[in-house]
Amino acid sequence: MQQRLHLTLTLALAALMILSAPAHAARFVDNSDGTVTDTRTGLVWEQKTDDGGLRDMNNDYTWQEALDYCNNLNLASQADWRLPTIKELASLADLSRYGPAIDPIFKNYTVSSSDWSSTTGANNEEYAWHVDFNNGSDSYGNKSSSRYVRAVRGGQAGSFDPLVISVDPAAGGTVTGTGISCPGDCTENYTTGTTVQFAATPADGYQFDHWEGDASGTGTTASITMTKDMNVTAVFVSGVYTIFGYVRDGDKVTSLCRI
Repeated sequence: MQQRLHLTLTLALAALMILSAPAHAARFVDNSDGTVTDTRTGLVWEQKTDDGGLRDMNNDYTWQEALDYCNNLNLASQADWRLPTIKELASLADLSRYGPAIDPIFKNYTVSSSDWSSTTGANNEEYAWHVDFNNGSDSYGNKSSSRYVRAVRGGQAGSFDPLVISVDPAAGGTVTGTGISCPGDCTENYTTGTTVQFAATPADGYQFDHWEGDASGTGTTASITMTKDMNVTAVFVSGVYTIFGYVRDGDKVTSLCRI
């Protein structure tokens, strides 16, 4: 009887941990009109084509030509398109992917592409930042060089706050949430004011202990509201909690112990 109760309590605890983890909803929506909406940032992105036309993925531009292309674009009955800032463009980079490092909902992409942003280099006005979507890295280059472009509309330039999740120790467990699946995908950009929920799940031989950084508490779930660049660490410790009970007067549990 004690063994059956031990198993029931253990399974119930595991079920509660699973149910408490936040759902992982789809981030990007293909609007079927040549655009993709990022539900997390509210930005609407141009979907490139592979037809040799104006929006073909292989068309490249100098930085000024990229600005002009976006400013003159009329797509999905909208004419307020622009060249994205480096923060906005980098928010599309998916570091859990490679060649290209971007969500596959963006159907047409030149693997070796590097896309212009509108952000000029701080120490040299002849240079501007760009993102290499082969591996998700960003850098800056001379504005006279030719690169690809993806127009954006909506949002507010510079309104993103990055969240960086860490797991201590690395083998201790995982943290999942909206746009987060760490280890693996531990960094995400959110618009200012967004409430982010995440949950810690210990690996075999470990137990979750507490949150550090911009989150606190000892519960396996936590939430923060993005107001700045934030860092959160999930701390795990080695050792496993075992819950068992003694039965007295039928099925009533009269004693619980944790070791």
